[in-house]
Amino acid sequence: MRIWIVGSKRMLSVVDGPANQKLNTILAEDGDVFSRTIYGDFFVDPTEPDKMGHMRHVKIVKVMNVVIERDAAAANCGQ
Repeated sequence: MRIWIVGSKRMLSVVDGPANQKLNTILAEDGDVFSRTIYGDFFVDPTEPDKMGHMRHVKIVKVMNVVIERDAAAANCGQ
């Protein structure tokens, strides 16, 4: 799972933790984890120091204002 920081070119890599288990369940509901996009306010804790040019690993601490969207490309795949 990746989190894009809006307004930047930065991506964060989410490591396994109890707070993201529910998100993983939602993403895998139809067997295709790439068929949904989740928008929201994600509060994260880094699991390593920031390193320029590298994707930082984080754990999700809290999620608010969640919107789950089925990707149009994935929805039209079977047609």
